[in-house]
Amino acid sequence: MPKRPRTALLVLILVFAYVLIFPGPTGTEPLLQRRWVSSLDGDASGGEGNGAEEGGTQRQEEPDESSAARIMPFRLGERFGYFSSDGEILFSEEIRYGLAQSREYFANYSVVSENTVLQSNDGSLVRSIGAPGYPYVAQDRLFIFAPNGSSVSEWTTDGELLWEREFLSVLTDLAAGDTHTAVALLNGEVQLLDEQGETTFSHRAEGPRLEVALSVAAGSDENAFAALVGADPQQLIVFERHSEGFFPALQLELDTDYRRSVLLEFLAGGDVLVLEQPDGMLMYDRSDDEVTHIDLGGPVRALDTISDFDMVVSVSGAGPTDGGISEDDGAGETESRRLHAMLGADGTLISESLSGQEVFLRTEGSRIYLGTRGMLACIELVDG
Repeated sequence: MPKRPRTALLVLILVFAYVLIFPGPTGTEPLLQRRWVSSLDGDASGGEGNGAEEGGTQRQEEPDESSAARIMPFRLGERFGYFSSDGEILFSEEIRYGLAQSREYFANYSVVSENTVLQSNDGSLVRSIGAPGYPYVAQDRLFIFAPNGSSVSEWTTDGELLWEREFLSVLTDLAAGDTHTAVALLNGEVQLLDEQGETTFSHRAEGPRLEVALSVAAGSDENAFAALVGADPQQLIVFERHSEGFFPALQLELDTDYRRSVLLEFLAGGDVLVLEQPDGMLMYDRSDDEVTHIDLGGPVRALDTISDFDMVVSVSGAGPTDGGISEDDGAGETESRRLHAMLGADGTLISESLSGQEVFLRTEGSRIYLGTRGMLACIELVDG
């Protein structure tokens, strides 16, 4: 099954933490400017609740300066929808059971049925695709996992089947690049698929006591992908394309003993890979072949980048006794959340407890779109 959605886990505390640590300009530090704040109270479906009305924008200080406002998706707790870059809530609805969402369309599904229903970002019907299973969107590509757990297919939003594959083992993870697709299988195999769903490269875990592939990550181009494979011991492998095919550029034995899919993804640009660890994360830089361990006091749960200011932000679990967002870990324990931010190459670290049960983050350019407690806000980083 696909990874849990990895966005929508950072909160407005970033703003407060940044302001506290950098209270005044020095001429080179980025400054924070609030663009707008909007409320999700009430049903904003169909564009209702716009402007200064109840349930709409509470305070809008500056309009979007672009020639046309852009539409962006959000997921905030058990609600999802779309908003414009100038702060208008265009559509909002409760998640039934599961959600597959892109900038232009979504599938809000309750149970496995004979059809996958796609709707546009204004809530209108796009079409019903005659494929039972669980829809999943990655890199704006639509996949449907069959109920048997060992089959996956890719579709266009026009309802055209691009390819379908049935594997000899259960799928444990899938990651999409622009055209290629990486899959992980319960039998320890990882495969790279082309645009037709045909296998172009495969690797099977050898050596560990348990042969299993848990997670995969795909670079935006077709030149690299990564996998977490095996248990006892566990390995991180990064594959890179050379003239004669794919070869391991990194094969690192880990101390971890995960038995589930974990956070594994390439940051924007594709040179840096991040892997969840029990106390933080590993970062592997392909450009200089350097592995860095970053202690966050708990496993990384989500991360994002603001490339314009060389900022990496992440959310980690911080243990059941530390204040902040709590989440049941399935064993009756709760895990709080902490936010961390590294600014520039010097590794300056901000670490703050998070507040609010429902959180969301999306970054584009120098803008940070944040959500918590039923509110969305736009903050922009500008040169000081």
